[in-house]
Formats: sequence, structure tokens, C-alpha cells
Amino acid sequence: ILVGVYYRPPGQTEELDDAFLLQMTKLSRNRDLVVMGDFNYPDICWRLNSAKSGRSNKLLITLADNFIVQKVEDATRGSAILDLILTNKDDLVDNVRVVGHLGLSELVLLGFEILTKGEVNFSQTKILDFKRADFNKLRGVIGAFPWTEILQDMRPNEGWEYLKNEIL
Repeated sequence: ILVGVYYRPPGQTEELDDAFLLQMTKLSRNRDLVVMGDFNYPDICWRLNSAKSGRSNKLLITLADNFIVQKVEDATRGSAILDLILTNKDDLVDNVRVVGHLGLSELVLLGFEILTKGEVNFSQTKILDFKRADFNKLRGVIGAFPWTEILQDMRPNEGWEYLKNEIL
């Protein structure tokens, strides 16, 4: 899961808006995504999925084209939903709620849960712990073998197989 935080100042340029939307498009294609923050699109009506300005509509179109959903339902500033939680998996984010205000300001605090199904993978791969190796003893054991005599009549692959079987 990729989790991100975003702040869009009210006077942000359209060029930066487009760069963010492009980044959202790229990221949402390859992994589970949750992006939260103050997006400052006061003209968007999230219940009707509509907006008055072209820039706000561009956001709505990008979200729809990439199957990204907006999870906040309650107003976060006045009557507007400016603070958003976006995800490309509708069932990944749940229990979104306003939990209070930031100090005495009008800024709200949102609470939510990211739902994941953790799984444990067990590997059969053996990992050698070289920190505990006794390299002096290893040098002594390997040095005691008459390698030249043993390997002289073997082809490279045969020699390698022999070494693997004897040493490992």
C-alpha cells in the first residue's frame, strides 16, 4: 500500500495541479493507494460528483478515469469537503469520520481505518549467517583438500558440482 499526504494551496497553479493528477494516474495503476490531505476544491459537490470550475472538473475526471474514490462524506470546512481521502480500492478505507478540530481553528481532524489482509509468507530458502562463520577454520578445511588432483580431469561444470557437494 502506498500512503501519501497532499496539500494543495488555494492559489496553486494549473501546471502543479496537472503534475499531481499525472502522478496519481501513474501510481494508481500499479499499487493500492491511499492519499489524504487538504485539496482545497471548494466548488466540488461530492454527493453529485460535479463542480463549477474546469480545474475541479479535471480532478473529478482524473479520479473517475482511474477508479479512484473519495471517502469523506462530512463537511470539513464550513459546508465544503476540502479535506479528502482518496483510494483506488473502495474497500481499503473504512470508518471515515470527523473526530474533532485542530485546537481552536476551523480545521478538522479526520479518523479512518486502512483495511488490509496481512499474510505471512514462509520461505524454504536457506540463508547463511556469515557473521557467525569461523573463516580461519574454513580456510584450514578447504586448504587441506588436494584440489588440483581432484579437479584436474573434470570439466568446469563437473568441478563446480563437486565443489558444491563437498563444501555446501
